[in-house]
Amino acid sequence: MIRSLRGRVLWLLLPVVLAGCQGMPWTESGAGSATTAVTPDYLPRDHKLITLVNYAEWLGLQRSDVLISGYRLAKQRVEKTRSPADKLTLAMLLSVPDSGFQNDTGAQSLFEQVLANTPETDRDLRSFVRLQQLTLRQRHALNRSWERRLDQQEQQAVTLRQQLEQLKSIEKGLMERQGD
Repeated sequence: MIRSLRGRVLWLLLPVVLAGCQGMPWTESGAGSATTAVTPDYLPRDHKLITLVNYAEWLGLQRSDVLISGYRLAKQRVEKTRSPADKLTLAMLLSVPDSGFQNDTGAQSLFEQVLANTPETDRDLRSFVRLQQLTLRQRHALNRSWERRLDQQEQQAVTLRQQLEQLKSIEKGLMERQGD
């Protein structure tokens, strides 16, 4: 339940504009149904706002093998170029919930580095990066909240089991007294 909520939070916080966005690799197959194309380039070609929004949506629709390939490519590019654009791509991949390589702390760090190297005049990109950071912080807070609730329920279950055992003990004692 936590996993499904964690995954949904990221997408609930993205702008409603995602529904009408197009631009990532789509192909037509069969009777005209849209499916994602697996291409050798899993990374966005530029870092304009609409491309980044489309890329975030595209990431949410991919199978784990596609995500892993994209992650490996992005990691190699960051190690090679250390460019803010490549760091942004890697940060977006690291923030995909339940991807197997999800690392919110690493993503936050990369988002900070991108912000530090993005001019103040690039408001769209800065806003997008801040939105991604906010999404990660809110997802983290939601996860903590669910963990606290689960801990409380576990403690409550332990208390109820102890009370049940005490009641059984009392009942057994009363039955023994009645038998005497």
